[in-house]
Amino acid sequence: PEAPVPVMKKSMASPATVAYTIQEKYQNGVTLFRQEQYWKSNGVELNRNTLANWIIRSSLWLKPLWELMKDELFKEDIVHADESELRVLKRDGKPTNSVSRMWVFCSGAYSQKQMALYQYHPTRSSAVVREVIGDYSGYLQTDGYSAYNAAERATHIGCWAHARRKFVDCLPKGIEDKDSKSAAALDIIERLFSIEQGLKGMPEEKIREARTEKSVPLLNKYWELLQMISAPGGSKLYQAVNYSLNHKTELEGYLADGRIEMTNNRAE
Repeated sequence: PEAPVPVMKKSMASPATVAYTIQEKYQNGVTLFRQEQYWKSNGVELNRNTLANWIIRSSLWLKPLWELMKDELFKEDIVHADESELRVLKRDGKPTNSVSRMWVFCSGAYSQKQMALYQYHPTRSSAVVREVIGDYSGYLQTDGYSAYNAAERATHIGCWAHARRKFVDCLPKGIEDKDSKSAAALDIIERLFSIEQGLKGMPEEKIREARTEKSVPLLNKYWELLQMISAPGGSKLYQAVNYSLNHKTELEGYLADGRIEMTNNRAE
């Protein structure tokens, strides 16, 4: 019989050993340094650089799976997206102190196919959005980062956790000023979140009805309050107010479908 196709040519690594290394690192959180020590304690000299090369070189075998998952993900009605800073060594000629990004795209809370896809990129460019999201025309929930506007066919949904955080940042630490404008805005946001807590587990149509009855009047009060706030340009209060006003359509987007969440915390 023919020998099985090796994971990597001219390598002693078996498919099982490579799979074990990947599972330990990404599922169980065992660093390559600790794996190196484990092998050493069992009489096997395996340098962590070797283990890293196994992961990098064998990842090509997983690309078809990633592409299949991508196709399935963007058939979903709701997709969440976010990107986080990441520092890497000796990649694309970038200096070691430069910042890259790890992007994540995941399904919504009500999806029957729960999945998350990660995409490394040296930049935070909108080109990544065009490359991964493409012509997706469902609901795309993100923070307020403008690069996501490159997904022109998607219906953009905002994140109330970001809106809330900006008003929290306005409050002096350790001081509760219940009469402040920030506190008034926060109170309305907290009441909106409280409504959502009470809707968990309800049918999608019932959630929409409850939001129309309970959340819409609060939202109207929220926008009226923000219109009355006058804050010095560049101040934290100014930034908080303008974040919400500039993303009003996206922040109200969750009203359109009971399956849409108020926040992008699934991706965050």
